[in-house]
Amino acid sequence: MQKSPITTAAQAVIISYVLSLGALAMHEVSHLVLLHLMGGSGGLFIVPWRLGLVNYYIYGLHVEPLAPLTVSNQAVLNFLGPLIAVIPLALLLEYERSRIVRVALVSNILILVFFAVLEAGYELLEAYSGREVGVLGSPEFNIGVPLMIILYVVYRGIWMPDRVS
Repeated sequence: MQKSPITTAAQAVIISYVLSLGALAMHEVSHLVLLHLMGGSGGLFIVPWRLGLVNYYIYGLHVEPLAPLTVSNQAVLNFLGPLIAVIPLALLLEYERSRIVRVALVSNILILVFFAVLEAGYELLEAYSGREVGVLGSPEFNIGVPLMIILYVVYRGIWMPDRVS
């Protein structure tokens, strides 16, 4: 008996979200490893993140260098951290045949690419424009866009499976 597309989509969304927690942790650990390879030092911290629309805090992992980096080094660190975290997901994608798991892997690879571009772009934009670009660093944006990526990839992968599988 075949599952309904709604059940399959719900499973794909849940697996995508759960996988994203691990992928984001890999992304932050990659930042820390790169920071040390670049000759710097720092730590991995759990930090509060205030939501902009309501007075509520959520918590996330964040790597903080002990000494400030140059803009170019920070941009490289911000770009490569998420991209390095793509590698194990891409290897899994190569060998996985389950449509639900493939959809979850593709959505998380796209989320990490989004964070690579966002984090490097954010750093360069702020440095060279001379102003803070707060919306790009807001939790609503940093959670909302990945959620939209998950929903879009699940839609394409479940209702248009030839696009992802």
